[in-house]
Amino acid sequence: MKYFPLVILLFPLYLTASQPTYSQMDEGNETIHGLKFINEKAVQFMDQYNLKNNTSWVTSEPNAKIVVPKCTVPLQAKWFRLAGHPVNRFWYIQISCDKTVDENYKDWQVKIPTTRPTQVFYQNKDK
Repeated sequence: MKYFPLVILLFPLYLTASQPTYSQMDEGNETIHGLKFINEKAVQFMDQYNLKNNTSWVTSEPNAKIVVPKCTVPLQAKWFRLAGHPVNRFWYIQISCDKTVDENYKDWQVKIPTTRPTQVFYQNKDK
């Protein structure tokens, strides 16, 4: 009985920790591209970068408010930096589509934040 209040407080955290996020579940439909696939492309790009450069950066997820037309060609990923942005401390991964199902919306780009800093500061151990 002594730990009952603690169990009551932690149980909701246990339930939410195992639940997939909206971005991981959103598969889209015939006209809207799923955030799940945009997120998977960013994670794949980051994993390849980390393996090649022996780093351990991670990506965030796409904003759940983003709605883009379904892409008809493979998604592309590249590094992107917000030039002139006041809080420009981290790189982004830009996921882009060059051709969509919507003739009025020919292409799109989604920028996903990462933990890769724009500048890496090394401490001098001699000081």
